[in-house]
Amino acid sequence: MERSNWAEMEVVELVRGCWQESSQQAENRHKGGGGACFELWRRALEEGDEAAWEGVQAQYQRLVYDWLHREFREGEVGEEVIKDLAQESWLKFWRILSDKQRHPLRNKFKHVGAVLKYLQRCVATICLDWRRVKQRQRALQAELGKEVERVGTVSTAGGPEQLMLKEERHAHLRSWLGENVTDPAEVAVLQIVFEQGLAPRKVYETYPELFAEAGEVRRVKERLLKRIRRAFL
Repeated sequence: MERSNWAEMEVVELVRGCWQESSQQAENRHKGGGGACFELWRRALEEGDEAAWEGVQAQYQRLVYDWLHREFREGEVGEEVIKDLAQESWLKFWRILSDKQRHPLRNKFKHVGAVLKYLQRCVATICLDWRRVKQRQRALQAELGKEVERVGTVSTAGGPEQLMLKEERHAHLRSWLGENVTDPAEVAVLQIVFEQGLAPRKVYETYPELFAEAGEVRRVKERLLKRIRRAFL
C-alpha cells in the first residue's frame, strides 16, 4: 500500500502492517517518516489514540525487555523488577513526548529508528535512577541500622538466635519506614539527612515551609530515631 494511504487505515490494520515492517530487515526502520509503524506512533503521540498506544506497546514491549536485560548483570534483578522498569520507561517516554502540545512527530523524529532510539534512552535513564534509589536505600538502611544497634546492641556472641534476630531487624527496617514514616517533616529528614548524608541545615534550607529553624530538623531527627528504637529494640 502506498505510504500516503497509511493515514486512512484503521489501527488494527496499522498494527498488522507494523508487524510486517518490523519483520523485515532492521534498516527499513530508517526509511523516511512514513510506514505503518511511524503512523502508529504518530496517532499514539499526536492524537492520544489509546488503541494506537496499546498497539505500539504490544509491538515493541519485547524490545524494551531486551534493552532492560542488557542494562543489568545476569541475576542482578528479577523479572518483576524488569516488568516494573519497563512500565516506568513507557510512562517516562509518554509524559515527555505527549506533553509537547501535540507537535507533529516528524518534526522531532525522521523515522521509526529515531523514535526507538529515544525510547531506549528513556530505558537507560530509568535504570540509572533505579540504581541511585537502591544506593540511597542501602545507605539509609546502614545508617539507621547503626543507630538501632548503638542503643540496643544485638551481640552475635549470643549464638545463632541473636544473629537471626539482628538480620530480621535489618530486613524489616525498610518496610517499616515505608509504612510508618509519612509525616512530611520526617520524610524530608529521611531523604536529606539519612539518604543523602547532608546536614540538618540543608533540610531547613530545602524545606523552609516545614521547619522554623535548623534546630527543629535535629529535633525531628531525634524523634524519628526514638520511634525506630521503640519499634526495633
